[in-house]
Amino acid sequence: MSSKDEIDFNKEILFKNLNCQYSINTKFIHSNLNRMIKKNTLNIILGKSGSGKSTLIDLISGLISPSQGEIFIDDNKLEQNNILSWQNKIGFMGQDLVLINDSVKRNIEFGSNKEIKNNDYENLLKLFFDNDELRKFQNDNFLVGERGSQISFGQRQRIMWERQFFSNKEVILWDEPTSSLDELNIIKFKDVLKSIKGTKTIILTTHNHSFNDISDQIITL
Repeated sequence: MSSKDEIDFNKEILFKNLNCQYSINTKFIHSNLNRMIKKNTLNIILGKSGSGKSTLIDLISGLISPSQGEIFIDDNKLEQNNILSWQNKIGFMGQDLVLINDSVKRNIEFGSNKEIKNNDYENLLKLFFDNDELRKFQNDNFLVGERGSQISFGQRQRIMWERQFFSNKEVILWDEPTSSLDELNIIKFKDVLKSIKGTKTIILTTHNHSFNDISDQIITL
């Protein structure tokens, strides 16, 4: 196995003897973790709060480096020289939801260099929003407020989902994407996951067992 500046992702993500701790005097959050995540599979990282789910997402995305062990993308070790190439393939939604005081449409486009066509925008909204929300959010004069202060937390989460779908990245990382949603919206999210399963590599953290039956792999922490 080797390392190069440009990373191709055709087969798998591999954790090899992965150890992670935040400082030398703290216990390991992950110890000797060995796992393989195959391309275009749906993977659930399941565990209680504090079990290291978010840390594993940060390791996969290259936001932090392992204390010991290695992460490989196909046959290439993830290192400083190729992290940017890897991150360009990733759509990431953390628990800190980044929204700007602009229209819903602009928030979905945020971070992308492309613009949503009107028909595509309506179809995106229909994935996760009801008719009342649809009418409100199609109005470009409606602003979500600073950090989404004019909409509910659940609506903020769903806008972030829309952003991930619009970005159309190869890999989607979701950290607790349904933490503030009711059962109906969790079902909607699950239906959309089923519809894109097999076309992208999806990794999501949750303490919710609702997705176990549609996952290709469950990593329990």
